[in-house]
Amino acid sequence: MGGGRRHGHRDRRVPARRSRPAGPPVRSGRGAVTQRDEAPPANLRKVVLAGSVGALVEWYDFAVYAYLATVMARLFFPEGDPTSALLNTLAIFAVGFVLRPVGGAVFGHYGDRFGRRNALSASIILMAAATLAIAVLPTHAQAGTLAPVLLVVARMVQGLAAGGEWGGGTAFLVEYAPEGRKGLYGSLHQFATILGFVCGIAMSTLVTTAFTRSALDSYGWRVPFLVGALGALVGLRLRLRLEDTPAFRSLARDRSVARAPLREALTQHTRTVLLVVGIVVAWTIAYYALIGMPSFTAGTLGVPLSTALTCNLVAMVAHILLLPVTGALSDRVGWRTLLLGSTLALALVAYPVYWLMARGTYASLLLGQVVFAGVLAVFSGPAPAALAELFPAQVRQSALSLGYNIATAAFGGTAPFVVSFLASQTGDDLAPAYYVIAGAVVTSTVLALVTGPRTRSTPPQGGAPRPEAAREHGDRAPARDRPGGGAGYGLPVRAQAGRMPHHKRLPERAGPQEKRDGGER
Repeated sequence: MGGGRRHGHRDRRVPARRSRPAGPPVRSGRGAVTQRDEAPPANLRKVVLAGSVGALVEWYDFAVYAYLATVMARLFFPEGDPTSALLNTLAIFAVGFVLRPVGGAVFGHYGDRFGRRNALSASIILMAAATLAIAVLPTHAQAGTLAPVLLVVARMVQGLAAGGEWGGGTAFLVEYAPEGRKGLYGSLHQFATILGFVCGIAMSTLVTTAFTRSALDSYGWRVPFLVGALGALVGLRLRLRLEDTPAFRSLARDRSVARAPLREALTQHTRTVLLVVGIVVAWTIAYYALIGMPSFTAGTLGVPLSTALTCNLVAMVAHILLLPVTGALSDRVGWRTLLLGSTLALALVAYPVYWLMARGTYASLLLGQVVFAGVLAVFSGPAPAALAELFPAQVRQSALSLGYNIATAAFGGTAPFVVSFLASQTGDDLAPAYYVIAGAVVTSTVLALVTGPRTRSTPPQGGAPRPEAAREHGDRAPARDRPGGGAGYGLPVRAQAGRMPHHKRLPERAGPQEKRDGGER
């Protein structure tokens, strides 16, 4: 038929080359990714930087605010009751977590509707503006009660921006990742997250030691926030210099972009969003338990703060170094094996870890935190790509951002409070371990009962698995070989009770090119 050339459909049907079995697969039909969509290897480094810089800045700001909380308390609240001022400062800190699901919904919808790059650029502009606003805010001595009000507004804007960063950045990296390396690329986003936290600790330590108290209260506390705003602007420049992801460009070219992605995520993928919430429960509790260990060991156990911070920093570095290793491992053995094994291990080691830290010696503190960080890294490396590929590209950013941020707001933001509450109310220094164990039990149950058996996302050679071969081995074809499926992370296809709706088998449908060319064959 004569209309076959419009919209470039004939250019999209590129046959897979047998001489390059390790190359990316070429798929036909709506939303198919072609070889011309794949990013050149030289651009992948820029992709990683652009996709992860927002997470780095977000967690940098998180650490700076948390570690300068005592300074912020005496600057933004009236003198007289330091404890009340600190609690008010921490309450403002928690405001950002409350608004993360809202930010995830807003920027997730925008990213699925108008592109990942556009959504990430908008979120990092908002983050830069909020961080810069905090850096130039007047203090209570200068503006009275207006000062804490402005601080609340700035933290709310930061929370909105942060809600769009994790889901958008993860989708951006996973959709750009070469086939067979999605776990590795997803882990780099988490790598940037913890690296940002470490940089925030380092910057906070630097300004508190380099400035006298009067200089710190006058202008020194503003320096870390100015650096954070500058980092966000650098990230914006990186993002604007890149194209959108191959998956979204394919959807746009085929006119398959969802018109109401947030609504589709809530109505057609409700169970999968809830699945993400269940998987993230243990992850976010364990992360914030690890981050809060200096406060726990110094405040509850009476360990010198310098010792507590040093041990935690070593554990964080060990965690960061393990993330790419476990992410790459998931590309070979499958993410479900690692996630389930890690959550079971968390349930087993949580009590011994807190028991070790309760001994109060440098060796026991260091060993306990390094073990905890190592077990958590087995989960954190594969998790970003695993969660991203539970959803089809049309609603990926909306659904992923919503599920992740709901769990983070409900369980992560409250983790420091719950841990301190358990320790103070029970009088048991090991009580925080019970909260970690409870979260691990929830996530282990979800992984064991909902996702079912797990296969590798790609064959050992890295090529695309044949659908007919998958049907011969239990009908577990990757989702990318099914219309409307996810991005191909090897989830079960059989329609069984308790499975997610989009994993059910669907009848084969011809793509637009096949329909037009049908009369010529």
